[in-house]
Amino acid sequence: MEFGSGSGSSKEKEFYLETEPGVFVAMELSRGKLHSDSWQKAPPTHLFCLDRPVTGDWSEHPMFEGHDWNYPVETFAINLRDSGLSKTKNWRFYGADSWIAYLLGNSYLAMRTWDLIAVARALKAESDGQRAIHLHAHDEFVPVALHAAALEPELFESVTLHGGIRSWEEVIDSRDPIPQLHNVVHGALRHYDLLDLVDLIGEEKVIWK
Repeated sequence: MEFGSGSGSSKEKEFYLETEPGVFVAMELSRGKLHSDSWQKAPPTHLFCLDRPVTGDWSEHPMFEGHDWNYPVETFAINLRDSGLSKTKNWRFYGADSWIAYLLGNSYLAMRTWDLIAVARALKAESDGQRAIHLHAHDEFVPVALHAAALEPELFESVTLHGGIRSWEEVIDSRDPIPQLHNVVHGALRHYDLLDLVDLIGEEKVIWK
C-alpha cells in the first residue's frame, strides 16, 4: 500500500492513501519542531480523525487542546470517507449515502472502519511495525475508532475519544438521531454494545474525554 503524491515541506505534508480501489483518504502530516529524521525512524504518531478538511487550520480543533506541537512526534490528521475533503453534497437529504450503503448490504461505519485500519496498517508498515500509533476520534468518529481498535488492537498504543456516543441506546433515546446515521449497524444490539468493544481493546488503552 503506497502513499499518493502530496505537497508541503518536511514539517507539513499532504498524502492520499487508497484504502480500496477508487477510495482515497486525505491525510496531512505535521512534525513536531524538535523532530529529527536522523535519529528517529519511527517516532510516536498521533492519528486524528477530523470532520473538517485536513488542508485547513485544524490546530484549533477541540481534540488538539493540550497537544504539544514542539514535542518530536508525527501528527497525522485524516479525512475518512464522506468527511472533510471527501464530504459529499446532501443531494437528497442528510445521510443519503449511508442509506445507499445499507441497500447494498454494507454500512458507512464498516467502510470508515476499514479506512482507518488501512491507514494504521500503512503507517505501521512504513516503520517495519515499530511505529506507536495513538488514535484520537471526535463525535461521529468515536464508534469508528472503537471498532477499528477492537478489530485490530495491536495497531494502536492508545485510543482517546472526545465526545461521541458510548452506547447504541443513546441513538435510540435521542430526539435527534440523524447525525448518527453513518454509525448505524443493522441488528448490532442483538450481539454487542459499544462499551463491549472497550473490553476487546483493553480498558487501560482507552481514554474518554
